[in-house]
Amino acid sequence: MEKEHKYIRDDHSTAIINSDIDGLEAYKKQRNHSNKISNLENDINNVRNELLEIKKMLQHIIQNRG
Repeated sequence: MEKEHKYIRDDHSTAIINSDIDGLEAYKKQRNHSNKISNLENDINNVRNELLEIKKMLQHIIQNRG
């Protein structure tokens, strides 16, 4: 089995280019997954902070009524 080269040189700019399309797609999929997890973590932290704020407001209301 012949080994596939993942890098090619651009004749015009002489830059080395990664031609591994499957690797690029896997990277993008993993990056999107990581971004979704990060967004969910931020959402959870925001909900936690809002609940703490509601709890403090309720405690303040209870103290002022009693």
